[in-house]
Amino acid sequence: TEEGVPIFKVLQSSQYFIDQLKTEFGADGGDGWVEMKEPPSYETLFEVISPPKKVGTGRWTKEEHQLFLEALRQYGKDWNKIQQHIGTRDIKSIISHSQKFLARLVRFLEAKQQTSFDDLSLDEVEFFYGVLNKRQ
Repeated sequence: TEEGVPIFKVLQSSQYFIDQLKTEFGADGGDGWVEMKEPPSYETLFEVISPPKKVGTGRWTKEEHQLFLEALRQYGKDWNKIQQHIGTRDIKSIISHSQKFLARLVRFLEAKQQTSFDDLSLDEVEFFYGVLNKRQ
């Protein structure tokens, strides 16, 4: 380039990796070339081209549910932050989980004869109900 920054040929055929490199390091130079803003460090390059974590499907693990509760306490209904906190579920799955969890909270609160709910105190149940039932 004019500034003396090297141009690297992107050899990775995966569109995911190419897009990540373009986003992180520079503009599309055409024909599979990426014009680099600056040469990347090995650590940065490895971090950028690492595939995303596998997104879980099916039943939620106890660990995922605990992370969900932690994130709900901390972030309210900020689905993006909750997703980052959990790390193994996409936003659609998290919203679905929250809707099912809210339905269970409602059933618990309406029944009134039960004394415990998923090892949560009544105050915690009421807190989570308030967070999930609140309109944004």
